Amino acid sequence: MTNGHEIASIGITQSAAVEQYKLLMQHLPLIIGSSTITFCIMVYYLYSMTGNTFLLFLLGVFFILSLFRALSYLKHRRIPANSDNLKSRQYLAAFFSLASGSVWGYLGLIGISDNDPETRLFVIMTLTGLVASATASLSHVPWLFILFVLPTMLPAALKYSTLDGNSSIWVSILMIMYLFVSYRFSKDIMHSALQGIALKFENSDLVKNLTKEKQRAESALKQAEHSNLAKSKFLAAASHDLRQPLHSLRLFTTTLESQNKNSVNSSLASNIGKSVTALESLFDALLDISKLDAGIVKSREQDIDLQAMLDRISTGYQYQASKKGIRFNTEYSQSYVHTDPILLERVIDNLVSNAIRYTNSGIVSMVAKATDASVNIKITDTGCGIPNDKQTEIFEEFVQLKNPERDRSKGLGLGLSIVKRITDLLN
Repeated sequence: MTNGHEIASIGITQSAAVEQYKLLMQHLPLIIGSSTITFCIMVYYLYSMTGNTFLLFLLGVFFILSLFRALSYLKHRRIPANSDNLKSRQYLAAFFSLASGSVWGYLGLIGISDNDPETRLFVIMTLTGLVASATASLSHVPWLFILFVLPTMLPAALKYSTLDGNSSIWVSILMIMYLFVSYRFSKDIMHSALQGIALKFENSDLVKNLTKEKQRAESALKQAEHSNLAKSKFLAAASHDLRQPLHSLRLFTTTLESQNKNSVNSSLASNIGKSVTALESLFDALLDISKLDAGIVKSREQDIDLQAMLDRISTGYQYQASKKGIRFNTEYSQSYVHTDPILLERVIDNLVSNAIRYTNSGIVSMVAKATDASVNIKITDTGCGIPNDKQTEIFEEFVQLKNPERDRSKGLGLGLSIVKRITDLLN
């Protein structure tokens, strides 16, 4: 929160002074209009009571002041206040406040000098009403408030103290007390206005800081995405060159295993072969992901026989399921779909492989049911399941919920991330 000391500091800064002037400009049309109407009514009343022709001269002076004040408002409204033009506008506002307050004060002296108590009461009520209005409309600029209310009220209050009658001095004291109380209230209003200005500055700074942070974050994200895309494009473009050494290593290990079948090195050759197999599997998956990220893999859609595809997948996994002692149930019929056959088969193959890998007992099912416009394919299992809070996380790279020891026989944690990318590509 902003404390009083901070608000006081803001109140004397150039920026806060500009905001104070802008608040004054918002109220100025109402001030000019209401004061001009009130002045006309008061002149009309006093002229009818006293016949003093000098009142007409004061009316003319007030009209000229109001006219110039209105023209100044229209001119300054087109050019907003800023630190460069503020000083001249403050001087002009001070002149108008002092001049209009002085004319009001002179009008009050004429009314107070009349011997009619009703006229005096009318003048006092009008002047106190003006001070009350100024408390509401000018308090956020304290020096303008003082320049207006003192010449407006003080001459009439002092004049009243010189009149005959026991109550005159008390009325004069009450009028001066009213000035003091109004000034005290004006300070509270000014404090609230400066609080609002301070809060506006704080909010503006906060928005600027948040905008800068957002721009930095967006820039960092774009840079990271660019770097990731560049990496993916490099791996995809260099896939042939990168795979070549692995193919050579596979030939060497195969040769080594065949030459050492009956020797003491057969176990070592076999382990090297398994390591090369794991490395090839990981490398193939990484290159597949890179191609998908780089946009090299394109969907080539065509009409395909879904039943033939599911037959191939079923045949491929029946033995693996029976070896684990689980049932692999299938339910589908003749149907045709329009999609990329290679990518769709890759998705279903990955999901069935996962289901069998993480099911130790029970059933794995692959069901395809046709609807009016599509075919719904479901792969379900009675395995360990996926917690609700992990069902998004499992599609990230290298995430395996039931493989904390990173046993490569349980996969690499890339299958579902490939599935996600392919299904996004296929919409």
